[in-house]
Amino acid sequence: HDEIRRRLKQARQCLNDPACTVQERRAILGKLLFGLHGMVFKEELILLPEASAVLEPAEWDEMLRQCTPDLFPYIDNPPQSVVADEPLASEEVVLQTATGSLTAAQIEQIFAALPVDMTLVDGQDRVRFFSRPKERIFPRSPAIIGRQVAHCHPPQSVDKVLAIIEAFRQGRENQATFWIRHRGRFILIQYFALRRRDGTYLGTLEVSQDITGLRQLEGERRLLAWQDEETNTKEVQHEHT
Repeated sequence: HDEIRRRLKQARQCLNDPACTVQERRAILGKLLFGLHGMVFKEELILLPEASAVLEPAEWDEMLRQCTPDLFPYIDNPPQSVVADEPLASEEVVLQTATGSLTAAQIEQIFAALPVDMTLVDGQDRVRFFSRPKERIFPRSPAIIGRQVAHCHPPQSVDKVLAIIEAFRQGRENQATFWIRHRGRFILIQYFALRRRDGTYLGTLEVSQDITGLRQLEGERRLLAWQDEETNTKEVQHEHT
C-alpha cells in the first residue's frame, strides 16, 4: 500500500507538470496500474475469502463504522443506516481534581472543541486514546486502540517516533517538536512526555495542529469577531483586554 501511495503521488505530480513528457506519463501510470491490479487481485482472491471465513457480520459492521469518519476516496460512501451508533458519553462526574470536576461528556467535547489532533500512547507503548476534532489532520481509526505504536506509523517515520518515546522513558527529554507541509497546510507536530509527580514515565502525548492561519496573523485583534457560515467576518464592538 505504501508503494502504491508513492506511485499515486508521483502520477499526480507528473500529470500536473507540463514538463512531464508523454513517455514519462505512460511509464508512471503503467507502474501505478500494475500495482493497483496486483493489490486488488490479492485482496479478492486471498484476503477477502480468508476474512469471510473467520469474521462475523457484526465484525464487518464494526470495520465499516471505523472507516466511515475518514470517508472512501474512490467509491461512494456506504449507506449510513449500516453504521451502528456510538454510545453516548456519561453525564456523571468521572474526573475530580484540585481545580474542579468533569463528566465524561464534558471531557469528550473539550477534546472535540480543541483545534488539535491528540493521540495518547501509554507506558507500554500502546495507543490508548485519540481525540476527534471537527477537522482531523491525520486520520485515526478505533482499531488502533490497544495496538503497539510501532504498528501505527509508516516505515519512514516509525524509527523517529520510537526514538522519541525511548528518550522520554529514560528521562533524557520531555518534548520534541517538528513542522511539516501537508496537503498545502503547515502542520506543527509535538510530542510531550507524561509523568507522575515523582517523575515516573506514564506515556507520550502526540499533538498535531494546523497553524497555517496562525502564521499569517499580524498586529492585534481586540474586537470580538464572529465567523458566519459563509466565512465572512463581522465584528462586534467589544474590546478584549
